[in-house]
Amino acid sequence: MAAGGHPSQLTSQIISSMFQGKRIRINMGHMNYFLYIDEAVDLIIQASVGARGGRFNLTSGGFANERISGLFGKIAGRDVDAEYVDLGPGVEDPVFVSDVDKFRAGWVRHIPIEQAIGEIIRLSA
Repeated sequence: MAAGGHPSQLTSQIISSMFQGKRIRINMGHMNYFLYIDEAVDLIIQASVGARGGRFNLTSGGFANERISGLFGKIAGRDVDAEYVDLGPGVEDPVFVSDVDKFRAGWVRHIPIEQAIGEIIRLSA
């Protein structure tokens, strides 16, 4: 299981596959919105300082689940034993319009997905 993750979540499933040999199913053709905790915390602080109220969507752009799985395997140098299946045929993924750019500031960390995945692997291995 990924550090801090729920066993049912994509990252935890991928970690279980790579390090415990678990065969998993990946919801191919669907998206996941991936934002590393360090960046999320900075954005929340900046949003609370700069916001006048309301709701905000602090998320990254979407990444296809199969791309995330492939990046984990490539960065870890391990195989992900996965069956890639559309678990929601005909179901449209929600589209999240991110407010991140409204809250970017010089002090806010930006963690590219590859760096975030590397950190998750390091913490979970």
